[in-house]
Amino acid sequence: MLRGSVPRAAAWMYAQGRAILWPMGRCAAAATLCIGLQACGAASAADTVELNRLAARCAVCHSAAAQATSPLLEGQPEAYFIAQMRAFREGRRTNPPMVAFANELSDEDVSALAGYYAAREPTQLDPVAEPAQIDAGRSKAAGLRCAQCHGPALQGSRSGAARLAGQKPRYTAWSLHMMRSGTRTHGPSRDPLLSDLSNDDIDALAAWFASVPPR
Repeated sequence: MLRGSVPRAAAWMYAQGRAILWPMGRCAAAATLCIGLQACGAASAADTVELNRLAARCAVCHSAAAQATSPLLEGQPEAYFIAQMRAFREGRRTNPPMVAFANELSDEDVSALAGYYAAREPTQLDPVAEPAQIDAGRSKAAGLRCAQCHGPALQGSRSGAARLAGQKPRYTAWSLHMMRSGTRTHGPSRDPLLSDLSNDDIDALAAWFASVPPR
């Protein structure tokens, strides 16, 4: 599991060096602080290896070339990522592999992965829909006021709204079908606005979101 903040640990070592060892001499305190910082550096390197290992597991399903119904994670806001992992842990989302993975992770692992993916540049998908369908999706999204929560460029928000821009269309369509039926919530509860979507509306929205540049 990932460890705590290296800067915080370094600050602690510095404080300990001043409070305990400084009376013994500056050289002794400096040497102890140096050893502590080396330990922090080793911990940081181990954390990086562990984070990369976890991200490699995610990429099996969540890369651009992987399953069409698994979302892209790059560029997703940290709060959204953390909220979804919590939903899998608590049974509010029920995909069995994700439930197992979420329960395997510590809170520190989840926070580290959230930061990792939030900082990564999303991949621009190649357009696969007809212009008329994309225009219909743009119009429908305006009527639903998607940008009000997901941001004017649909990049998501710090409060936990997902990045819709550049998302895989089949994943978006699948999610909207789940939200329309009430199987998956939209926000804290079922959204009545989504209950009235037709299949064509859902496909158009998915096409529009996929066409929006992800950055």
